[in-house]
Amino acid sequence: MLRPPASVHRGQSPLLRGAAAIAAALGAAAIWAQSLVGCKVWGLAALPLALGAAALAVVAEQRLLLAGADVRGAPPPNASVPLSFRLPQVLLGILATAGLARMFFAPPPEMPFARFAGFQGLAALSSIFLSAYVCLHLRGSFRKARFGFLLATFAAMGFAAGMTPLEVACGVAAALLLRVVGGTTGELAALAVLFPLPSGIVALAVVLLPLAALRRMRLLPVIAAAAGAGFSAAALLGSSTACASPALGIGLLGCAAAAAAPQQP
Repeated sequence: MLRPPASVHRGQSPLLRGAAAIAAALGAAAIWAQSLVGCKVWGLAALPLALGAAALAVVAEQRLLLAGADVRGAPPPNASVPLSFRLPQVLLGILATAGLARMFFAPPPEMPFARFAGFQGLAALSSIFLSAYVCLHLRGSFRKARFGFLLATFAAMGFAAGMTPLEVACGVAAALLLRVVGGTTGELAALAVLFPLPSGIVALAVVLLPLAALRRMRLLPVIAAAAGAGFSAAALLGSSTACASPALGIGLLGCAAAAAAPQQP
């Protein structure tokens, strides 16, 4: 039986990695919708997506091994990337935009009324800087500024909403770690986690630290997606810890998407 040429395997690998990233981003979206659909429902929706992301990432790496090549390098910042790599960024950007909209129209109820106007102003200003991710040919200084400003507004809104300094610091640290893992895709994953100020951010920062250290491993998308699947399974089984920590699940699957379809920041 004739084997397909190595070029066929190399061509399939980016498509499969992009599909893995899309599945992981959709799983993150299912967890993000926890407040709308309930814990067990999002666990049921996110589990097959996370497992699918892990399986697709494994197949993509098998294609690379059969081709005897390594094409996993992240595309340059302003380069044209495949549609399969762009779609996860779009999905994660939609989640971040929806989070900012929810913060603008429904600020945290425990926040003092006197802070509402400033909180909504920061959310509106953040949406302007988030829209800069639509611009594909920004200078390097502007690309860094947009992410830095959004982290600063997260910190300000977090303090206004009553988050502790530890939670805010861990949120910023988790965002930076996701950026290290996946560049621009990691930044959008981080923003999907940070907005709208979910719980579980401290645990996410702790978990992302070893994952970021393993960012050069071939199987990092598989590890992150499998961890996200385990988190979803725990929620499906009614774990109160998983249900109370949506940021951890969103961050794990966001990390899987960023590792599978990275782009240099």
